[in-house]
Amino acid sequence: MPAYSKEKQQEQIARIRQIMVLMPNASNETIGRKLKENNYSLDRKYISKLVKKIVSERTARYNIRTKEMALSKFEDLIDVMSDVLKKIFLSETASNMDKTVAIGQLVKQNKLIIDMMMDMGLLERYIGKLTHEVSTADILKIIEDAKHNNKNDQGGENKNNNKVDA
Repeated sequence: MPAYSKEKQQEQIARIRQIMVLMPNASNETIGRKLKENNYSLDRKYISKLVKKIVSERTARYNIRTKEMALSKFEDLIDVMSDVLKKIFLSETASNMDKTVAIGQLVKQNKLIIDMMMDMGLLERYIGKLTHEVSTADILKIIEDAKHNNKNDQGGENKNNNKVDA
């Protein structure tokens, strides 16, 4: 099986995808025959590899859309519930306990959405990770500068404290 350039492979995938769209249940052999009919011959193992690639791309797109649909339905539900909870919180007739429960539920709803997005891989937690790295040399320089500034400040304070008003 010869190695094809990325452009050539994308062209081959496009041709196979066209056949798969027109004939959704086509086997790899049928795809190979259709390609040969159009003067485009490929090895059956290579066709199989490209078909697997197309199917995996389709599956990934389907999974993303399914997750997005589930998330959007959940967000719609939360929005409706949030409106009701906000009305309870802003109501003058509601007791303090009702208002407290409403606020707690609003917080829980937002947490649920964030947790769902993290479970789906749309957000990531960065607990315990530093986002900015400081070298040891930089830390030592900061400490030395702080010591030096502290000595200067103490010396200046003593001079100012010893002043006598005339």
